Formats: sequence, structure tokens, C-alpha cells
Amino acid sequence: MHAYYNYHGEEFLQAYHKRSNAESGVSMIKRKYGEQHRSKTETSQDNDVLAKAIAHNMYVLIQSIDEHDLEPVFWGK
Repeated sequence: MHAYYNYHGEEFLQAYHKRSNAESGVSMIKRKYGEQHRSKTETSQDNDVLAKAIAHNMYVLIQSIDEHDLEPVFWGK
């Protein structure tokens, strides 16, 4: 990886930045909701992880709206 970074530094940094963002997101979810699964089946565990990710994304969105004094616009009938 060191040689790849030396010869393709910009490309390496773009991929690494995506990885660091993903790890930061997983870390935030684990700190907020814990690391344990309460579900027994693999499908239930997958749904648990997805629900935590959705809840985390909603929390971050609401926090950003509040911090930046944004007025969200919702479309519909």
C-alpha cells in the first residue's frame, strides 16, 4: 500500500477518505446505540443494524437543520 500511495497518492487518498468516513459513521452508531445485538436471527440482526443506521441519519439531519438554522422544504400535495 505504501508503494501504491507513492505512485498514486491522489487516488489512494480519495479511497481512504471514503473508508475513514465509513469508520467514523460506524463508530458514532456504536457509541450511540451500543455494540450488542438483541436479535437472534441473522435477518433480525441485519434489520437491527439498518434501523440504527436510519435513526442515526435522521438524528444527524435534524442536528444539522438546528445548527445551521435551516428551514426544510417538504414537497407533496
